[in-house]
Amino acid sequence: MMGVYAIYQAQQRAIYIGSTMFLTQRPACHRWALRRGMHENRKLQADWLALGEATFTFHCLETVRTSQDLAMREQYWIDRYVGLQGYRLYNARRHARRPPVLKVDEHYDDVGRRLTSSFYRTSAP
Repeated sequence: MMGVYAIYQAQQRAIYIGSTMFLTQRPACHRWALRRGMHENRKLQADWLALGEATFTFHCLETVRTSQDLAMREQYWIDRYVGLQGYRLYNARRHARRPPVLKVDEHYDDVGRRLTSSFYRTSAP
C-alpha cells in the first residue's frame, strides 16, 4: 500500500511527513533507525532520544493509488502543516522528493512485501 504518513510528537507539536510505496512497513524502518540512534533526520533523532519513544505516534495521513501521486500528496501535507501556527516540521526539506519508481512484476512485489514485513516483525526490539 502506498501513501503519506506522519510521525508526530505531541509535546513539541512537531511532525515529520513522508511518503512511501510500502506504507505498512515504513514505521518499522523509522523505529529501527531511531532506536539505534541512526536516523537521517537529526532533529527527529534528538527529540526521540530526549523525549522517549513513547511520546511519538505514527499516522497514515492518506493512501494513494499510483506512485506518481506520492510526491504531490506529500507536498500537500507538508504545505498544510507549514501553514498551521504552532506546528514545527522535522522535515529538513520543504519540498517532497519523488520516490524512485520500482519496476517489478506482481509476483516479485508480493514476495518482496512478505519478506520485508517478516523481517521487520522479527527484527524490531
